[in-house]
Amino acid sequence: MGDVKLIVFLHNGKTIVESLVILEYIDETWKEGTPLLPKDSYQRAIARFWAKFIDEKCFPEIQKLCRGSKQEKEKARVELSKLLKILDNEVKDKKFFGGDRVGFVDVVSILITYWLEVMQEAVNVEVLTNDEFPNISAWAEELLTYSIIKETLPPREKLLGAFKGLFKTSEAA
Repeated sequence: MGDVKLIVFLHNGKTIVESLVILEYIDETWKEGTPLLPKDSYQRAIARFWAKFIDEKCFPEIQKLCRGSKQEKEKARVELSKLLKILDNEVKDKKFFGGDRVGFVDVVSILITYWLEVMQEAVNVEVLTNDEFPNISAWAEELLTYSIIKETLPPREKLLGAFKGLFKTSEAA
């Protein structure tokens, strides 16, 4: 069995596992400030749907794109492109995914709006382009200038070096 890596959050001696669950826990625990999830139950369900879409549909294709064989990478590139088209249409004419403020889906989407660009460079593959996905590009640009997001992202060059090392190692295995 391969190594299993989990995202873990420890709060008051309690362990919370998995990124989406951790974000919801943070949103419910620290109520001051702007909430990540909308107050309206329908809008909350929509946000959870898109977060799950990114986590369960896009993320596996990104992993295959970075770690698969040449054929697997090409298949993943095609599949990821289809998924990104769906997202591109969804963020059309929106400042942030949920409207005028950063929310749950925007935080989850850092995988696409920041990390994917760096991963593409690390493995020399191009999927997410400004020409093909203008709405995602505009959304990413807006999101990545938002101060709290910008301040918490790892430096691009450091992330690129880490990915190059990681993906080179996985290709050798």
